[in-house]
This record gives sequence, structure tokens and C-alpha cells, in this order.
Amino acid sequence: MGLSLDGMSADNPGRKQLITDRMDHPDNRWSLTDVVHRMQSAGYRGIGKSRLGQVRNGPVESIKRDVIFALAAGLGVTPLTVANAALESMGISTRPAEVTDSAATITIDPTLSEPNRRQLLAMLREMRRIAEEYNERTRHASLKISCGCR
Repeated sequence: MGLSLDGMSADNPGRKQLITDRMDHPDNRWSLTDVVHRMQSAGYRGIGKSRLGQVRNGPVESIKRDVIFALAAGLGVTPLTVANAALESMGISTRPAEVTDSAATITIDPTLSEPNRRQLLAMLREMRRIAEEYNERTRHASLKISCGCR
């Protein structure tokens, strides 16, 4: 699979193109040379215009820490933004279930005691149950209205 740091690949065509989007943004309109100068002004050396073009257009199988920080400085974004774009372009989700699911997050949070974890999970289950009941009631009510039933 061809991978590029712009967040696109054959398997992942819908991702935003980080490098191109930042360079072409109306407030920026940067060339590759401009981005390289921004990286160098921030103290990052060793990534020239041709290397930046390769990273921009892929394929990139891996990326080093220094490149992540240099690109972040050159593009005016956080290193995490660059790292996430790289991971997404490699088909790695940056939103794993344990980060997006409240129950999973509570389960793995090392700062919670076991009693607190049980309380939070019980409260979350109750909140979800109440929300589900409400959704069921409103769904049934809307079905009655749409069919003209009383």
C-alpha cells in the first residue's frame, strides 16, 4: 500500500492532505521552499526541498521523530497533528475505542480506585439506559404520529 504523510493512500482516500492543506491555506500560500525555511528558522536542518517533496507525495513507510517535529514547525501545527496524519495514512486509527468509549476509558484509567471505577461505570450504565428509554419513547411517539395512530 502506498503511504504518504498527507494522510492519503489507496485505502484511505478521504483523509485531509495535511501538508498541501497547510501550504495552500489562504493565510499561508507557502511553497516547499517556504516550508523548508520555516523548519530551518525553528532550528531543524537536514530536510531540504526534495525530501519535503518526497514526504508530501509519498510513499512513506515510516517517519522519524525529528521529521515529525521539523514538519510541525514548518507547517505551523503541533507534532501530534503531524504524527496523527502519518499514522492515519498508514491505516492506524488515531481514535481507538479506549479513547472514544467512556466505559473503556474508565476501565483503563490508572488514576481511579476500584470503588470509584465501579461507581462511574454504574452511573454511565444508568445514563445510557435512561437515554435508550427516552429514545425508544420518542421513536414510538413519532411512529404513532406518522401513521396517524392514537
